[in-house]
Amino acid sequence: MKSSNPLENMQKALDDFLTSGSLKAVLQRGNNIFSFSTKVLAACAFMCFLSTTFITNQVSPIIGTSKAYVVRGQGSGLTGDRDYYDNKENDQGFINFDLKADLSPLFNWNVKALYLYLTAEYITETNTLNEMVLWDKIILNGEKMELDLKAAKTKYYFRNDGKGLLNHNNITLILNWNVQPNMGDLKWVKSKSTHSFEFPGEYYSMKKRKN
Repeated sequence: MKSSNPLENMQKALDDFLTSGSLKAVLQRGNNIFSFSTKVLAACAFMCFLSTTFITNQVSPIIGTSKAYVVRGQGSGLTGDRDYYDNKENDQGFINFDLKADLSPLFNWNVKALYLYLTAEYITETNTLNEMVLWDKIILNGEKMELDLKAAKTKYYFRNDGKGLLNHNNITLILNWNVQPNMGDLKWVKSKSTHSFEFPGEYYSMKKRKN
């Protein structure tokens, strides 16, 4: 007999639902929907990865140097600043560089951002390869994709491990980039277009006193 109390009726309906097979059916159906949705998303992500993973676009940046100096340790020679790493036995280089490039070929619908960094590579008597990052920049998809820097200063110190920069005639600047996709692997690429320059044969402080 049905009770006139609505709370009792609600309680009885809930008990009937829990003791019947309806709850199990609902949970099973929800699990099937979730499993199917996960597989569909995984397939879409994989197709997204495949659609761009074999694309290897290149750009040809134009790199130049307008100034190049060498200081004998203690960067105060140009910057007025000193820190823990200043050492009279280490050469420190300073350059002003030009960089022009159209980066639009590196972007597609699956690229989220582009991490650019300018490196200097050179050989010294103590090391077969020296490589250091002098400048970097992050460009998001949708932002301006053209670079046109003139007489730009490096963001990071150009410190050599010991001497070896003075009168060095083959310092190579290379633009590198890391493509960060929405889905897929990270790609680290070096530009095939590079720029080589040489440092002067005198320290900056010596030239300054002679002028």
